[in-house]
Amino acid sequence: MRLSRLQILVLSILILLVVAAAIVFALYPTKSISYKNTVDESLVRNDSSIQFGSQIISVRYAETFEDRALGYSGTQHIPMNEGLVFVFEAPGRWSMWMKDMLVPLDIVWLDETGKVVHVETGVAPETYPEQAFTPNADARYVIEVASGTVASSGLMVGDIVKVRGTQQQ
Repeated sequence: MRLSRLQILVLSILILLVVAAAIVFALYPTKSISYKNTVDESLVRNDSSIQFGSQIISVRYAETFEDRALGYSGTQHIPMNEGLVFVFEAPGRWSMWMKDMLVPLDIVWLDETGKVVHVETGVAPETYPEQAFTPNADARYVIEVASGTVASSGLMVGDIVKVRGTQQQ
């Protein structure tokens, strides 16, 4: 079977389109998670500030499973006045780990009203994978901040932190 010039031209164009599409998808994947020196702004939204003990800190919210799984992974520096609020669909004993972390953290668990129910300070990256950190009470929110932030702010179990979505907001 012999192909006409028109058929060869159409076939060549189709092959070029397939190759071009493959190159585009290889260079620009539709969903990828890369570890950067800072939190990827597309993964968290609704920036705001919260009262954190005696300090005001800027926070971003991680509300999806993917956002929460990534957290601060790969971040080389977290300023003392910044935090990441993990928002869970329902209260529970949400464990946190230090997978792919490069800096130590303070971790604070809040119930649905924003009351601090558990605190872990100075959690080192080296604790992963041997250890996960779990509160001793149900929590709806978890806040990760730079190690030392809890001590410098005076935040304690029983304090109220006003985060978006709590009754105290």
